[in-house]
Amino acid sequence: MVTPEHAAIRYLDCWIENDGPHHKALTQGKRDEALEAISNIASLYRIARHFPKGDPEKRFGHILDALRNGPRPTKQTLHETVAQLVNLMKRTQHRELLSAATKFLWHFYRSPVVIHDDMVRNRLGTDRGDYPAFEKRWSMEYALHKKGIAAACSQLPQVKQWSRSGGRLTDAAILSLSTAPWFQERVFDFMIWLDR
Repeated sequence: MVTPEHAAIRYLDCWIENDGPHHKALTQGKRDEALEAISNIASLYRIARHFPKGDPEKRFGHILDALRNGPRPTKQTLHETVAQLVNLMKRTQHRELLSAATKFLWHFYRSPVVIHDDMVRNRLGTDRGDYPAFEKRWSMEYALHKKGIAAACSQLPQVKQWSRSGGRLTDAAILSLSTAPWFQERVFDFMIWLDR
């Protein structure tokens, strides 16, 4: 598996260049900015093919409404929240889009959402479409690496020169980001993704 140090630097770049601006547009931006962010997320996370081409409002408006108007998921309600968005998209896309649902939910809420990705799911050995089993297994594996990830993240200000984008932030801003639980959880995802 890729080291936490390498994955932390890579995720710092991803957050600064993509995930951070998308999260901000979804949660604070005007409707057109948020729809553009959802469209960009769909492209970057390779799920755009599941949505018809054309007007962003028709493609993603119902998803944005669900994100902005739904209750914030908790550990206790996470599986239900994911299932609700999967069902909403199934009514319009006529297929279950679990991965897409978790990717959109993560970009809006971050933690406690765990992105369901086929590569990660395969590595963890869980069945396709079983989000509760996936999330449970992911959490168990994350717990094994949590301490090393936290240590690597705490060192990011000292190694930001190895990052493409780290120079855009102060050391304090990097430390604030990298000590957040959601950031460290995504570093774990990157440890799995980068280990091909």
